[in-house]
Amino acid sequence: MAIASINPATGEKLKEFTAHNEAEIEKRLKRAEHAFQQHRRESFPKRAQLLVSVATLLEREKKELARMMTLEMGKTYKSAVAEAAKCTTACRYYAENIEKFMADEVVETVINGERETVNTAKAGDYVVRGAKGEHYIISAETQAERYGGPSEQ
Repeated sequence: MAIASINPATGEKLKEFTAHNEAEIEKRLKRAEHAFQQHRRESFPKRAQLLVSVATLLEREKKELARMMTLEMGKTYKSAVAEAAKCTTACRYYAENIEKFMADEVVETVINGERETVNTAKAGDYVVRGAKGEHYIISAETQAERYGGPSEQ
């Protein structure tokens, strides 16, 4: 089945793409999952550096991206350039604030009538300290598997 890119203003077919079959989709999903597992272990300075690189690329390519958005999405050129600039700003904002946003957070909660402290770990796990000082590690991956989320195959 072919997928067409149509200019919404004129109805002109700009380009036609062949849809990926199930095997190709699975291959790409596995590659994306592998990349995610690698990137989630990167240091915050490295993640920030990657976001700055994306911002630099968006800034450099904003006119070409704006032309594509205008043709394929029907945006005005001015609003498309503004959207590319907004994405550049967002990448730089998150690069500057990534450590603050990803820092462990202590949350007071009540579990089974006792006061607990939960620290959100950077890898998505939780450390729970019970009222008597005991510690439990709750893995986000294990919880996702238990409750129907994605699991490693």
